[in-house]
Amino acid sequence: NGYNDASLGTLVRRIKDKASSAGRIVILVDPKDTSQLCSQCGSIVKKDLGVRVHSCPFCGFTADRDVNGAKNILRRTLAKISGMDRPSRSPS
Repeated sequence: NGYNDASLGTLVRRIKDKASSAGRIVILVDPKDTSQLCSQCGSIVKKDLGVRVHSCPFCGFTADRDVNGAKNILRRTLAKISGMDRPSRSPS
């Protein structure tokens, strides 16, 4: 997963501990391509880090890069908690 760096792992563990002590949960999602993926149509729109506006040439959607990424993270989180991110299993 994207959480292999030791210092990031420590941070995640501390956040989980704090959340647990407050009666909350932490849901980790894969951050890969969240700022490159169009939150409106799902197309990958490559851009350099210096480009601060997401502008999709496929559907015309435009938003701040961070807002677009946050929408993608929210969508992944909702899919994860609803089980929609799991591979479907065929009945045996």
